[in-house]
Amino acid sequence: MWVADDDPYLGKPNPSPFATAERFSIWDPIPFGQDARGNRIEVPVMWQSMFFGGLPRRGKTFTQRLMPAAGLLDPYFRHSVADGTGCGAWLSMRAVAHRLLTEAEDDAIEALKAMLAELLVEMERRFAILRELPTSICPEGKLTPEIVQRYNLPVIFVTIDELQEYFTAMEREDREQVINDLCRIARRGPAAGFVSNFASQRPDADSVPTKLREIITLRYSTQVVDRASSDMVLGKGKAAQGADASVLSEDHVGTGVLVTGPAAYVTVRADYLDGTGFALLCQKGRTLRQEAGQLTGDAA
Repeated sequence: MWVADDDPYLGKPNPSPFATAERFSIWDPIPFGQDARGNRIEVPVMWQSMFFGGLPRRGKTFTQRLMPAAGLLDPYFRHSVADGTGCGAWLSMRAVAHRLLTEAEDDAIEALKAMLAELLVEMERRFAILRELPTSICPEGKLTPEIVQRYNLPVIFVTIDELQEYFTAMEREDREQVINDLCRIARRGPAAGFVSNFASQRPDADSVPTKLREIITLRYSTQVVDRASSDMVLGKGKAAQGADASVLSEDHVGTGVLVTGPAAYVTVRADYLDGTGFALLCQKGRTLRQEAGQLTGDAA
């Protein structure tokens, strides 16, 4: 048994190393935060998909932004972002994002559908390229750092904040189409270099369908109201195993339970990167992409 004299998840937050970093390889695990004993927690995102959930004003969006923040410092990393919050938390990414959508309005829904269609076309194009490559170049049938640069196939980070805002504003037919598109990207996309990064305040079956949540590999939840809500984010039965975000208090801002596997979880106080630091990081990312000839889409 390990006992702390003071709550290790309170006090001054730990600054993210991205605040001062100049470059980062997305093929390396992402610095994410620390546990109660002060051990550093890193999260590998290649070949993964992620889901963030929890109550409002608990640091969910700030934590979700740590993942694409790492990709900002890798010029061979392309961002497609849909922000359903309408609060401007992602506007700094105008400097670097290949696609940036804001607010869950009718035109934004059409733009989201178009963005997903574009991603699916790109995913199939990449699989066609990978199938034709010899095993000496593509031994496992999936992207490698060498293939990324040699064939100009940057890793693509698909970020959607507040999924429920889009879903609740959609007609049933559009909703089913978008859900199916997201499932295809999350299920098949990793081998082609797609990383999914989704978030929602309300992860119930009506807001974010179970068939989408259940194929997500990495999950993180800030405080929620009860064990059932925790399981909706982290996975069925996780609270009974000890991965229960409902035991967190309203003072645990920026702290959540991270599930990385069937029996692997840890309570993490996420690193802190404020809006100003994130905006500066976006400008660094723009400069890196201009130098590498990788500034594309809306940012270009």
